[in-house]
Amino acid sequence: MQVPVPDSGSGYTVSTHMLYSASQYLNDQAQAIARVRDSFNGACYAGEGAFGSGPARSAFNEFFTAWFSALDGQAETMGSVADATEQCAVLYDHAERVVLGKVPAMRTKPRPLRAKPPQDFPAIPFP
Repeated sequence: MQVPVPDSGSGYTVSTHMLYSASQYLNDQAQAIARVRDSFNGACYAGEGAFGSGPARSAFNEFFTAWFSALDGQAETMGSVADATEQCAVLYDHAERVVLGKVPAMRTKPRPLRAKPPQDFPAIPFP
């Protein structure tokens, strides 16, 4: 049994420029989340001593650890997605160059000559 081969005209268009732009945007967002994480980290360390050594401090430390891990994980994941998006752009760009390098130059028909206006129109004589 043969597996049907999908036709090559999927209708998708890939813009490597847009992929590079998306990669940069995602990387900027990952850095912004990392800055939030760092600010959060500094604020939590500054407030840590205010809770003493009882259950409030333990709860605060659990809260701090959970949020720090969440923000750290999100920044790392967004950075990875930015890297993967940039790699997609590189791969598409490379594939496009390879494919276009194998396509022979297409001959085109010469441009048609411009139509000349009639020299003598019955209603309006031309000089």
